[in-house]
Amino acid sequence: MRRAADTVSRQGGDEFVVLLSEVEHPEDVAITAKRMLEAVAEPHFINLRDLHVTASIGLSVYPDDGLDAETLVKNADTAMYQAEENGRHSYQFFKPAMNVRAASVNPSRRI
Repeated sequence: MRRAADTVSRQGGDEFVVLLSEVEHPEDVAITAKRMLEAVAEPHFINLRDLHVTASIGLSVYPDDGLDAETLVKNADTAMYQAEENGRHSYQFFKPAMNVRAASVNPSRRI
């Protein structure tokens, strides 16, 4: 599924935000996340070496997970950390209970 108005931006370091427009069902977001993981997993041959990359993807969906960009990015970030804890190279949808868990595991983390 291709959409004309999707956007990718680098947040900093190794973090990126992918904005998918015109999404009708959350399952469509999962399909895109799986495709991104597959693309990243392809071996890359650089400077005579095979490079293997993994990714962790956190997903948040408007309006269920936030009504503004800041909240959606924060919630996707929280979900990404959960995906990393689940073994990397996976994706995870945001769930409100993640905020409660994140606060109890790391009280200094701003939610």
